[in-house]
Amino acid sequence: MTTIDQQQYDELRRVMGSDIGVLVASFERDCQQRIADAQEAFAASDFERLRRIAHTLKGGALGMAALALAEECKCLEGAAKDADSAAANLALRRVEEHLATTLRVLRERC
Repeated sequence: MTTIDQQQYDELRRVMGSDIGVLVASFERDCQQRIADAQEAFAASDFERLRRIAHTLKGGALGMAALALAEECKCLEGAAKDADSAAANLALRRVEEHLATTLRVLRERC
């Protein structure tokens, strides 16, 4: 799966115009905070909170045309729903990796 849906991102960039960089920066700040929150929830074995955070991250990723990140967030959401600690740990690490890649791609396309 590609990191960014180019057609969807192009439409977002067309709508946002010169403010696309502001949107990307806001997305980055929000995601970084949510990842920190997710790590905290995981450490506390608060799987319901982790599920909600993953769901919110997934929605934000979809809004930014970040399909691969959204798919990883969906996996994290499922692992948290099942309260599967091992799967949630792996999924959280994959979300972090995909987020880093996604942010790099988005910054390059601003």
